[in-house]
Amino acid sequence: MDILTIYYGHPGQVTDILLHDSALMLAAYNLMVNLTPYMLDFANDNSNSATLITSELVLQIQAFINQIVSASSPQSPLATDLNFMINKLNLNTLVGLNAVQAWAAIKASY
Repeated sequence: MDILTIYYGHPGQVTDILLHDSALMLAAYNLMVNLTPYMLDFANDNSNSATLITSELVLQIQAFINQIVSASSPQSPLATDLNFMINKLNLNTLVGLNAVQAWAAIKASY
């Protein structure tokens, strides 16, 4: 199972969770704001970007995923898949990489 399978496998569940938890919706918004420079670099295939992933961003991503897992049913397929992803991919290994390098590392881990 790869990260895209997980992402596309639970389209409504994450939305339902966010719509019923305003604090988590705000956390999602803040995460997306912080991810925007990386997403733009990735979309433009900017492999020379100096915008590097920080440990603070990794902590924010981990906290958000943990909140989604907590808000879903503990044994739900969503929680199971997110826990699998977190256990498979050590997000701390992405610190210091730009978005293109990080995506390559993520793909290589699956």
